[in-house]
Amino acid sequence: MNEKILDNLFYSAILFFPLFYVLGNAVINFSIILSIVLSTILIFKKKKFFLYREKFFILGIIFCILVVISSIINNENSQIDKSLLYLRYPFFSLSIIFFYLHFSQKKIIFFYKFNFILIVILIFDYIFQIFNKKNFFGFEARCFEVPKLIQEHNLHHMKVTCDRYGGMFNDELIMGMYLLFFGILILNIFLYFKNKVNFIFLINIFIGILILKSGEKTNFLSFAIFIFFLSFYFIRKFSFRKILISVVVLIISTTILFKYDKSIQIRYVNFYIENLKPQPGKNIGYQIYSSPWFLHYRAATEIYKDNLIFGSGIKSFRKVCKNYEYVMTDRELRERDYRVCSTHPHNMYIEVLSETGTISFIILNFLIIYSLYIALVRKKNFVNYLIFCLLLSFLFPFKPTGSFYSTITASLFWYLISLPIAFKSLKENFFKNE
Repeated sequence: MNEKILDNLFYSAILFFPLFYVLGNAVINFSIILSIVLSTILIFKKKKFFLYREKFFILGIIFCILVVISSIINNENSQIDKSLLYLRYPFFSLSIIFFYLHFSQKKIIFFYKFNFILIVILIFDYIFQIFNKKNFFGFEARCFEVPKLIQEHNLHHMKVTCDRYGGMFNDELIMGMYLLFFGILILNIFLYFKNKVNFIFLINIFIGILILKSGEKTNFLSFAIFIFFLSFYFIRKFSFRKILISVVVLIISTTILFKYDKSIQIRYVNFYIENLKPQPGKNIGYQIYSSPWFLHYRAATEIYKDNLIFGSGIKSFRKVCKNYEYVMTDRELRERDYRVCSTHPHNMYIEVLSETGTISFIILNFLIIYSLYIALVRKKNFVNYLIFCLLLSFLFPFKPTGSFYSTITASLFWYLISLPIAFKSLKENFFKNE
C-alpha cells in the first residue's frame, strides 16, 4: 500500500478517536485495532524499532502477559479470550506515541483544532439537553417524578426532575468523564497553542460546573483533584487577583447549584444524607465502611488474600464474589439492603490486586510512576503539567472507578498514560508559549 495512504489512514484513526467515544465500544475497538495495524506497518517501514525498546511499552507488555497468565491459571472463573485481547492496549499506547513522533507540528495542531470544534459542539448539545431535557437528536436526560420539596413545604403534587445528563452519549452516562479527560485536555491544549492562556483557568471552572451538573459524583471528585493541582501552575503564572476571581466564581456557582438545583441536590446532597451522614449509633467511619462500594472493596480484599500472586483471573470478581458474602456483618445484613457482588470491585487498584495479583499490581504501578515522572520532571511546560494533573485525577486511588478491563476505562487509561512519553518526543520549540 502507498505510504501516503497509510499515513492518511493512520492519522484519521487517531484524529477521530475522541469522536469514536461518542459512537460506542465497537467503534472504539475498531479505531484501536486500525491504529495498531497501521502504526506497526509504518514503524517497520520507517525502521523506528527503538519504540519497542521504550520502557513504557515493555512494562505494559509484561503487565498484559501477567494478566494472561492469571487467566490461564484461573480458567474456570476468568475469561482467557478477554485477557489475550487486552494485549492490544500497550500497542495502542505505542501508536499514540508514534503519532506524535511521526507527524508534523502542523498536523498535530490540526488534531487539537478539529477536536476542539467537536468538543464545543458536544458542550452546546449537552447544555441544550440540560435546559430542554432532550438534546438536538432527541436523546433524553434521565428524569423521574419526585415529591416537590415535600418535607420542607408539605406539598403533595409531583414534579418531573432530571438527575443525569448524557448528552450525545444518550444512555451511556459518561459525559462528565468525557469532558474531564478529553474535553479539558483538548480545550486546554488548543487554547495554549492559540496563546489564550489567560482564559484557560476560567474555561476549566466552566467545565467543572458542567461535570457537576452531569451527576457523575466520582468524576466531579476527579475534577476537584485536577483543578487543585493545576492551580499551582497558575499561581506561578498569574496574579493573585485572577486566581481569586476564578476561585470565587467556582465557589459562588457551586453554592447556587447546590442550593437551588434539584437534580444536584438529589445526586449529591441526598447521596450524602443517605450514605455518609452520621446517624445515631453510626459514625462517619461506620457509614463509609458499610457503603456499597466499600462492601465490594472488602470482598475484593478477601479474594486477594486467597490469590496473592496471580489473583483470581480477569473479570472473575462477578463470579467468585458470591463466596465472600460473609464480609457483611449481621448488623449490616439487618440495616443495609446492599450486596457484596457486582460486575467489578469499583476501584481499579483493588480490581488489579484481586483479579491479577501482586506481581501485575507492582508492574502496573511502575508503569504509572514512570509516566508521571516523565510528565512532571522531564518537561517543565504547561502541556506536560496539564497531563500530569489529569493523570493524578484519573489515577487517584481513593475513589470508585469503572472496571479497569472494560473498553471505556482501559482505552482512556492507556491513552492518557502514553501522552507524557508522546510529548517527550516533540521538539523543544513545539512549546512556543513557554
